[in-house]
Amino acid sequence: MSADHHLPAPAGLPADEHERYAHYLRLLADVPEAEEFALVAAVLRDVGPAIGRAAVEFHVDLRAAELLRTPELADWAAAMSELLGPDSFGHRRIREWLLRAAVTRGEEWSADDLTSASVWLQLALAESGECPEVLPLLAEAGRSRRIRNIAAARLRRRPDRVRASGPPACNQGRGQDQDQGRGQGQDQGR
Repeated sequence: MSADHHLPAPAGLPADEHERYAHYLRLLADVPEAEEFALVAAVLRDVGPAIGRAAVEFHVDLRAAELLRTPELADWAAAMSELLGPDSFGHRRIREWLLRAAVTRGEEWSADDLTSASVWLQLALAESGECPEVLPLLAEAGRSRRIRNIAAARLRRRPDRVRASGPPACNQGRGQDQDQGRGQGQDQGR
């Protein structure tokens, strides 16, 4: 139970923190784009800061997933990051969504960024197969044995023609460390 559990909820909101969290999730799921940032700011002002942050962080993942393959992601991420603050978990998660977008769109990314990324991002990329060109890097330098094993298993299952070509989005860009044999493209030409 949080220290501020006994503070009254604002008028019109459920007093119970679990009910308030569920209420916030419903509001955030249905918010029109034009009102999204104002609602996020209001939710972050909840009397139980952990409740507001948790609801917003859940929303960040859902919204970023919707925007992943769109040009709107960068502007949305910048505005949301400003609301959340540079030291927040939500801000760090948004940076990882931007890295995931760069990888899947074939934009520039570095092997260092990917190997220092969270288990969440590495696992998402290894499991999804969104960009097979990251698999050799994750098989070698993934943060956990599970990530390394999944990436290695996906590499073994890929037919040679997929290894050589990869999905078009992944082939358009290259990791900045490719010349050192790391990052995207290290298995090109097989």
